Amino acid sequence: MKRIKRDELDTEEYPFSHHVPMDLRGGVRTYVDVDQLPLSDTQKRLVLRIQGPDAKKEAYMIRRHKDRAGRVLVTIKDIKGLEECAVDLLSGKVYDKTRRHEIRPRYHLTKGKPDYLMIGPMGLHRIVALAWLRVSGQLDLYRKAIASPRAYPCHHIKPWTKLDQRGNNIFNVEILPRTIHQRYESIATQLAAKYKRGELVIDDETNLKMVAE
Repeated sequence: MKRIKRDELDTEEYPFSHHVPMDLRGGVRTYVDVDQLPLSDTQKRLVLRIQGPDAKKEAYMIRRHKDRAGRVLVTIKDIKGLEECAVDLLSGKVYDKTRRHEIRPRYHLTKGKPDYLMIGPMGLHRIVALAWLRVSGQLDLYRKAIASPRAYPCHHIKPWTKLDQRGNNIFNVEILPRTIHQRYESIATQLAAKYKRGELVIDDETNLKMVAE
């Protein structure tokens, strides 16, 4: 997909008919056909941009040489306590400077419950997402995300996989400007509310559709 430029979305027309994962809260996790969503074209572009496949990542992983263990290791930079360690973009595992020993993650708790995995001072999903920005040459966004983490949160495409290391791989995480992330979260909340009220149904093909009036 096109990358974010100047904190805005590319306005090129997207093919909306594409299934993407969405979390509708309350344990409802499904794949939806973007074309079937009761949203404006602008909102559909946003959903597809954030939740859809990323051709640049796919091309990178095809070209990138894997080591004997099948890992795609990237050196970690600019994260205190983890500099010169390495992260495997495929498995979400972090290794020490020798690349031999895995650094085990711990749970970050929110209201006493595990919320996501952490290694050192940072969430594992963010470590992976930052590594991707750097190796893919998105250095302007990388520097902004390092300098202002709150202004550039890490979005998890399948948030229900946060507690699984492999669920924190390159294809599940993305650094976004806060304004863009908030717009997507607003759409997800809007759809979740409609689903809860019975205004949306999930059919046999896992599509969200408006309930006929």
